[in-house]
Amino acid sequence: MQVTGEILKERGQQQSLFKSGDDWKSRSLAALSDFCRQRKIAGCAKFMLEEFRVYAESLGIIPDSVNSWGGFPRMAERSRLINCTGTVGKSARVPARARRSLIWEAI
Repeated sequence: MQVTGEILKERGQQQSLFKSGDDWKSRSLAALSDFCRQRKIAGCAKFMLEEFRVYAESLGIIPDSVNSWGGFPRMAERSRLINCTGTVGKSARVPARARRSLIWEAI
């Protein structure tokens, strides 16, 4: 199998998630579950992951490496907490420099 940029990206994200440890993963998934429940109650189930990231960080849920956020959506999707809508929006985070980000939906 030929190694592609996509494969290298996925490997790096998985390594970063592994290094973040089980505590961060379980705390972040629990926080996402609460976040999704709140969003659905408020009638706005769609969101960009950066919105959740701000929420999680306000709770003190911060990974050892910011790269762990890159692999987080796949982990959350596999946990059946969120679903990708296939649409994108413009990031509001200044460090993201208005890049396009996927929009997710709370399940």
